[in-house]
Amino acid sequence: MPRIAVVIRRFFDMVNNLAPAKAIVVIAVLSLAVKLGYIIILGGGLNTFPTEGTDVAFYHQAAVNLLHTGVFGDVPGKPTVAMPPGQSVFLAILYAVSNYSFAFAKLAHVALLTVAAVLTYLTGKGLASPSVGFWAGVLIAIDPAQAYLAGTFLSDSLFIFLMVLGIYLLARHQLYPRLGWLIGAGICFGLAGLTRNQGWLFAIALWLGALVTWGRLISIRVTTTVLIVTIVVISPWTWRNYRVTGQFIPVSVEGGLTLWASNNPEFVFRPPMPMSLPVYQAPVGLSGPAIDQYYRQRAITWILSHPVDFIVNGFRKVFALYNFDPMSWRPEVSGLYRLAGVFPYGIMLPFILVGLFPNLRRPKFRIVLWYLLFTTLMAILFYGDSRIRAPIQPYLYLYGVLGVQAVAGWAQSRHRQPADLLVNQRGDNK
Repeated sequence: MPRIAVVIRRFFDMVNNLAPAKAIVVIAVLSLAVKLGYIIILGGGLNTFPTEGTDVAFYHQAAVNLLHTGVFGDVPGKPTVAMPPGQSVFLAILYAVSNYSFAFAKLAHVALLTVAAVLTYLTGKGLASPSVGFWAGVLIAIDPAQAYLAGTFLSDSLFIFLMVLGIYLLARHQLYPRLGWLIGAGICFGLAGLTRNQGWLFAIALWLGALVTWGRLISIRVTTTVLIVTIVVISPWTWRNYRVTGQFIPVSVEGGLTLWASNNPEFVFRPPMPMSLPVYQAPVGLSGPAIDQYYRQRAITWILSHPVDFIVNGFRKVFALYNFDPMSWRPEVSGLYRLAGVFPYGIMLPFILVGLFPNLRRPKFRIVLWYLLFTTLMAILFYGDSRIRAPIQPYLYLYGVLGVQAVAGWAQSRHRQPADLLVNQRGDNK
């Protein structure tokens, strides 16, 4: 154990002296190699349409319709408010540039998550040290779940990139206060909110956190600036939704169904599947917003009527959020997914806990810690799994590396104490 600790400490010391440009190259090469290797070997290749994920068909069809008709929706010429537009708009841009090349679109998703890995390094470098940032960047670069997401047309790649960039800009503002960092962070959270509602909700949560803690979490002025920019970014789409439906819908109306799927009598660790089950039946003839309101009201009624079940399910959701096993309901891939969850996340999980608790009060980590708490609360309210965890995975690895560093330092100090005591005894004998 002491020898391993010495080796680990040497690795940390060696990376501290590594030039940032070299560190970025190493992380980028690892990320590209792992993600492209997965796509080519297990993901069906670059040129095939990715079938993983139930929302992929919608994103693709909405992107095609957007290019052909200029209207966002999965039915040509018929606008929808059912889903956020970000991923479909991103795909439409990629299709327009590449003449509908799936290979080009997949490479773009790989590039987004590769940049996210580099941003993880830069964030860790600023918040902790170059070595902590480097190893966190390496871990997220080789993470199998990130490679899987890069090979799909799901919204995860775009959302993760935007959130990691936004938090990096906030971290930069902590070190070098400038208005530009805040404007950039607000733009990122706004665009992330147009990809998933959690993006703009996090900007609100950050602002509320500043108010509740009287600015101790983060400056109220800072969070107000970020929130205003975020609102400005999503407001054109909110106006578009009002023109389509005549109702105030910030981004989309998917929240009601998601809330009901995660808070109903048949929920156990994850929403009951498939969506054709009787629990999801809704009255015929309702509009999209009306169906959303119907499911939301059912979920709220069930939560208020079954508070104990809601609390028990909350613990289950948190367990599923941070569990290394994705608990896939597909037997043909469950073993492979479980193995992918073990390395490196499952191995790092104990070290994440070790690194998290000693750093709870460190001012530099407050934004990251608030993001972890926000994601956990969202999981309790809705549901948690490895995909929901993916956006916070870079910061979990950041804490994990801090944990490894702490354990190695503790083991090395324990080994030195007997030797120092022996030296002192010899001196006393003389």
